[in-house]
Amino acid sequence: MEEALVDYLEDNCRYTLTQMQEMLEYDFGVRISTSLIGKKLCDKRYTVKQVRIEPETCNNSVNIEKRRVFGEALLKHERKGSLIVYNDETNYSLYCKRTQVRAPIGQRAIVKLPPSKGANLQVQCAITPEVGLVHYATRRGSIKMQVNAEFVDAVYNAVKAHDVYRAHFTGKTIVIVLDNAPARRTWSKRERT
Repeated sequence: MEEALVDYLEDNCRYTLTQMQEMLEYDFGVRISTSLIGKKLCDKRYTVKQVRIEPETCNNSVNIEKRRVFGEALLKHERKGSLIVYNDETNYSLYCKRTQVRAPIGQRAIVKLPPSKGANLQVQCAITPEVGLVHYATRRGSIKMQVNAEFVDAVYNAVKAHDVYRAHFTGKTIVIVLDNAPARRTWSKRERT
């Protein structure tokens, strides 16, 4: 029965002790207490842990292949001497509040706040090893596809205007590497001269 407990957890680590109790009763016709099941699992080196969520698509074969193709294409551009620019963004929540304050004994600690948290501050940056910071932009609220397209155009123009580009990369491809944010999923490759 101990091996059956291990098999149950190998099948689905989310089973509760009560569920495994019912499964043992169904499979073996014996009702064992949940405390004994817990002890037997501890003996088998199974403990309760915080769940780490990993999306099913995280490391599936399709995504591994996509990353391999992307890596090979990026290395090909590197070998050709293309100027590679890395683009990313982050957001800052401007909504800060304390959860503990002081108040007289017997009175509630009340703090009046706006009904909404408001828009976050978004920061977009583009960097390259040869130049460093190429371009950046800040804005309130989410970054939509049109805003991101305008940022990429501004990055392209900033690179073309830079002395390092004119001295070492004129006539070479400018590659702008984007992350996998939703605003950029619908277009992965744009040619520009």
